Amino acid sequence: MLRRRLHFIEPSKTGRYHITLIDGYLRALSGSSEILSRFDLVFHSSSLTREHLSPGMREGVAWRSIPVLDGDRRRLVIKSVVEFFTVLRLLLLAPRRDVVFVSCVLPTTLLMLELANGLLRHPNFFVVLHGEIEGAFEPTVQGVRSYGFWVLKWLAVRKRRSTLQVVMISDFARDGLLDAFEDKFDPATTHVVPHPIVPAVTGPADSAASETVCFIGYRTPFKGFEAFKRASDVHPGIEFEVIGGGVVEDLRTGGTRAITTNGEFLGSVSNCAAAIFPYTSGYRLSLSAAALDALATGTHMIATSRPCFLSLEKTFGPEAVTIYRSDDELDVLLRTPGWLGARAAGRRGRREAIERSGYGLSAVGRAFERLLVSPAQGSGSR
Repeated sequence: MLRRRLHFIEPSKTGRYHITLIDGYLRALSGSSEILSRFDLVFHSSSLTREHLSPGMREGVAWRSIPVLDGDRRRLVIKSVVEFFTVLRLLLLAPRRDVVFVSCVLPTTLLMLELANGLLRHPNFFVVLHGEIEGAFEPTVQGVRSYGFWVLKWLAVRKRRSTLQVVMISDFARDGLLDAFEDKFDPATTHVVPHPIVPAVTGPADSAASETVCFIGYRTPFKGFEAFKRASDVHPGIEFEVIGGGVVEDLRTGGTRAITTNGEFLGSVSNCAAAIFPYTSGYRLSLSAAALDALATGTHMIATSRPCFLSLEKTFGPEAVTIYRSDDELDVLLRTPGWLGARAAGRRGRREAIERSGYGLSAVGRAFERLLVSPAQGSGSR
């Protein structure tokens, strides 16, 4: 009799997108002797995604090529159709005792998969929810072109007894989802497999070269970039950098330098005494990828009181995350002599704390083990 297979499929992202999560999940799965004793692991993705995996995962995990459209080209209708039929084909062809674990799909695809599995009732079908779920809380963007519109459509058709099992990437996100939509999600089929954080040793061990703070990622309004710019105007003794989009920019001079590899990106974050996250909305049920990058490098985080950051502060403590609630409170912190230097210290300790936490690879592997013995998989799962 053939062994059961665990099909890990990434039908939505290609290249570097979500590569930290994808590679980390594969490392956690392949590092679990319990899982490997029961399953053959097969990774389904675009060839470009596979190219960006760590060498051990590229060579050590069985791989199947699937078509994945680039989301940046915004052909979302075609992309949704391709995603849906790629996953549906696997659901139809895989024995019901196999596990189908979907790393990410568009909300439109999620809606179609919900309807399809209502008929197929595959007992071992898991889909990871990411930041798109935040759209359910943003009534100002609920047009047909918004993710939130389709998230609400999905929630409208979903029943609490759905056989499409949901995976969240943190405990606080699962708790928030169950609280907000208790009539749509059964705790027994709503799981947590934390987003892996792999410590990145790319910069100074316990200090930063200068009193520099950074803003990581896109300069979108809900991330509060204007608040970061305001702070740069009133704290001339501190360097303010913006890291993302392939460049590091000195916010005052406008000078830039290119960063072409992930290592250079993480090294630039490591060279900062702290990273500021002045977010104004969102991140109620999801984690900031930029925050995970800061944690991976051991860089101290200074953040507003969004649920995401409150959760990370609870997990890692004030040594890793400082919460502030107003511009004045941020200004007091930055004006305190020696405060940034003290935040830059202890980088190694913060990285070690990550490895011991629920976001470490060993803990993520154990979360997968719990997921795969869940009673909710039903009699067809054995």
